[in-house]
Amino acid sequence: MTEETLLIEAVPLKLALKSTVRHNAAARNEGESIWVQAKRRHNRGYGEGCPRVYVAGDNLESSLQWIKENFSNGQVNFATLEDVQQWACCHEQNIDRYPSAWCAVEMAMLDLLAREKNCSVEKLLRLDDFRGYGRYTAVIGDDKGWKYAALADQYLIRGLRDFKIKLSGNLERDLEKMDLLETLSMQHQVPSPRIRLDANNLWKNHCDEAVAYTQALGIGRIFAMEEPVEAGHVEEISKFSVATGLPVILDESLCTL
Repeated sequence: MTEETLLIEAVPLKLALKSTVRHNAAARNEGESIWVQAKRRHNRGYGEGCPRVYVAGDNLESSLQWIKENFSNGQVNFATLEDVQQWACCHEQNIDRYPSAWCAVEMAMLDLLAREKNCSVEKLLRLDDFRGYGRYTAVIGDDKGWKYAALADQYLIRGLRDFKIKLSGNLERDLEKMDLLETLSMQHQVPSPRIRLDANNLWKNHCDEAVAYTQALGIGRIFAMEEPVEAGHVEEISKFSVATGLPVILDESLCTL
């Protein structure tokens, strides 16, 4: 291989978490991601993807294998942004099967191409005039009461006002979590915290149950629901949104528009 050869390598990235994250679909004490390096000459670009079987259907092992089969040994050149876009256009269906793997590769290539041009990724994408502002969200897992309260308290002390609560599927328990967050918010003089709920596909094939459960929690207390039903079931997602009047956040399962 010459110095001009593009080398794309992927490895699993499993970093220990400071605390266990729990929700109804999984509990984990370490991260599980794909870490990709794209190298050409003296420049390197890096990207990360987060495969989840219970969300988009892709897993870590098969995603790593897909990257190896498609991008190792100088199989692609990707000399320009247009090359990356063309490859993606020609492999749409394959990418839809491995969205997290492609996310990591694409991110690494954007980073590499920007470094080769000595510019930002925004400028590479012709977004150099873009001025966006993000909002941080505090995420609270399905934790024991004391841990949930301690985390919520620390988030409020640090000035966070947006919250995502992981649902357990136990109505009494989930109501207690929402009540506690609202009580703590009042104590910190935050009268209206912005709360969204994450069901992690809790009600697969049970949209009516999802609607009833959300109504029992109090629709007026939340501004959105993330993944209430099975990923990719457009009709069920639409039915839930119409019945509750809530926006539905699609998370990693949104692979196409």
